[in-house]
This record gives sequence, structure tokens and C-alpha cells, in this order.
Amino acid sequence: MFDLRHIYPHCDEALQKAAFHVASIISCSSFTTTDYNLWPGLSKTVIILLMFIGACAGSTGGGLKVSRIIIMFKSARLAIRKMIHPKSVKQMRISGKIVSADIVRGVRVYIGIYSLIFALSLILISVDNLDFTTNFTAVSAALNNVAPGLGDVGPAGNFGKYSMFSKLVLGADMLIGRLEIFPVLLLISPATWRKAR
Repeated sequence: MFDLRHIYPHCDEALQKAAFHVASIISCSSFTTTDYNLWPGLSKTVIILLMFIGACAGSTGGGLKVSRIIIMFKSARLAIRKMIHPKSVKQMRISGKIVSADIVRGVRVYIGIYSLIFALSLILISVDNLDFTTNFTAVSAALNNVAPGLGDVGPAGNFGKYSMFSKLVLGADMLIGRLEIFPVLLLISPATWRKAR
């Protein structure tokens, strides 16, 4: 709202637009009431970050999920404390419950694979020679299951400028983002389809 106060005539309208789009993007419903391509840089940056954070754990919404982000921040803080006090025994807790090392490792692996898929997709669709903002937010929108991005794929645009190859890459990203990475990896893993002996 603070960043948008110069665009809209009244602060209450800026608050309404900001709140609506924050809720729309983080819940992955992707409704828009204005072209946020025209917003200042800070507001667009917040929109992009919300695409990555995504919905809450257990939600069918996209993104990395709030719980994974919290685990990563707490894991980083715990690692820094261990460097300062190597003999200390600290356990990560979320909502008063201890988070096991297996869960933390799973989150790290998930974010690592997510980053690789994102980077590979970004490289693959870059062959269409569209600008970086359009390509970056197109992959963000597809992988995080949030419809509009920025640039040519913003609220007033569409994905029509992409080639069929890029649309297939983005379509695969949408499936991976909606179904989650681990189930898709299990589905394409040869070990899943081997007959048990």
C-alpha cells in the first residue's frame, strides 16, 4: 500500500488493490483487478516473492509453501548457531513440535530439485528470445501455479508469444508444480515400475 499510494487517488484504494493482489497471488487463485505491470518495482518484487512462497502446507496451491520456507530459515539459523557453539545441542521446533532431521533434509532436497527445475526451464524457454522478466516470471507462474507473471505474460498479456516447445516446458512445469516434485519423480522413476520379486 505504501508503494502504491502515489498511483491511486486514495490510500484506501491502494490498500484494497494491494491486499487483493497479495491474497490472490499467495493463495494461487490468480485473480487480478488491475495490471500490476504498471506498479512500481518494490510492489512487483513483492508479487514475485509471493509467487515463490505460495500457500500453506497441505494446500493444493503452488509455490514452495510457507512451512518449507520457515524450515529453511530455521535451519539456516540453527546452522549458524552450531558454527558459533559447535558442542551445543539444539533442536528445531515449529509450533512447539520438534522437526526431525529427515524432514529438514527432505525440505533441502525439495528446494534443491525445485531450483534445478526452475533454472533448466528458464534456460529452455529462453530460446524464444523474450526478455528476462517475461521468461523468469513465466517459469515462476507455471511452476508455482500462479497464472499471471510480469512483462508479456502479465495480467494484460498471455503466453501466446512462446513457441510450442516453450509451452510444453511451461506445461510440464505446471504439472510438476501442481502435483509436487516428489510424486512426479516417483512417477517417472524406473524403480517405481519394476515388478516386485
